Amino acid sequence: MGSEILTAVVEHVGQVTTNPDGVSPEPSKPIEQRNLKLVTTAPSQPVEQFLEVETTDEFSKPVEQVVPDSFNEDGTRPDDCFLEQKGQAERASEGGDSPIEQLIFNASNQPAEQRILSRDLTSAQPVQQDPKKSNTIDVTQFDFVDSIFPPCNSVKNPVDTNILWRVKDAGFDFDIGTLIFTVEGIEVQDRDSFEVTAIANGIQIEYDPPENFSFDTLVQIFFNIDDNDDPPNSFNYQCSWRTVEDSRPPIITLDSPECNDTNVDVLEPIVFSVIDVGDGVSQDSIKFSLEGIPVCSGLEFESLTTASGNGFTVTYTHPDDPFRHDSNVSVSVEATDLSPLENTAFFVCCFGTEESSVPDFINWDPAQCKTFVDNRTGLSFEVYGNLDGIDISELEVRIDNKLRKVFVRPRILRSE
Repeated sequence: MGSEILTAVVEHVGQVTTNPDGVSPEPSKPIEQRNLKLVTTAPSQPVEQFLEVETTDEFSKPVEQVVPDSFNEDGTRPDDCFLEQKGQAERASEGGDSPIEQLIFNASNQPAEQRILSRDLTSAQPVQQDPKKSNTIDVTQFDFVDSIFPPCNSVKNPVDTNILWRVKDAGFDFDIGTLIFTVEGIEVQDRDSFEVTAIANGIQIEYDPPENFSFDTLVQIFFNIDDNDDPPNSFNYQCSWRTVEDSRPPIITLDSPECNDTNVDVLEPIVFSVIDVGDGVSQDSIKFSLEGIPVCSGLEFESLTTASGNGFTVTYTHPDDPFRHDSNVSVSVEATDLSPLENTAFFVCCFGTEESSVPDFINWDPAQCKTFVDNRTGLSFEVYGNLDGIDISELEVRIDNKLRKVFVRPRILRSE
């Protein structure tokens, strides 16, 4: 093996003696080269002889590398392939300058590595440069995932979707006790809704989440399991997919009275519900109208949570403003959810009110069936409508089957 000249950083390490016989003036300290990563800026710098210094009776260079010989045929190294720092003393006449100066070093290659530091001439190799080794390895990755639902990186998945995985082993059965299955960072393998079934050459995993996923969210899943090989092989896999955006508007229902009901009391309260399956409903967005006229008072809101979502129950009471008798009352409701898409729903419904009672005729003069009445006597009576009053335009008075003109004076009769 021939010698090779390297450019490398020299580092002084330790207090190893290379002059075991106590050569004057003192034992020297070796310089060890390590496999360091070089940089091109200070303070990574080479060793340079700056001045001649006086180390004994004559001048010498304190850092010296002897030209290396080739390695011997028997594999041993020659005895002059190492770096040595000799004892040194400054020469006063040179102005006290340091004998060694470090200058900026530009290099990209790796330095030599000192494997063994010894003066054993039969086996030691103080500085040895190993050649660069390279090799090519073919790696076959076993695709153990047979099927995943929802597919990894898929989008617009339903928020109520279930998870189904089929995983193949590598010739050794899986150790189910080592299974870890996390959904959104939570381990679910011990839940009742998590089921593992053995199939040919693997297992099937089914998971029915107890709650729906959030809309427009990234669902992350992690899977890990060991098989029964010795030593066991560890299988792990990560998968993520995104749920659908909340594009559904709120759901509005008329609870009381129901749509198309008839004979509804004119004082009956109206109760309706607004439910959103996504982020909820904005209360300020709920608008309620009767007969096309917005209602701004008499509304009571109560928070509502169901299996279908969150929202409000709204009650409208009107003790001083009854509906008209025997009429068709139309109801409309508008509401917007809290989704970034601001989905809006519009609801229209109607119901029929009860009929009113017949008018009451009282205070006849002359009284009904009275005899011996003067033919010059006039006729008077009072008529009252229950709650709604009388429609004067519909009033007709006939005497002897002839339509007669009458004088009408408004009158209010109050009763408990």
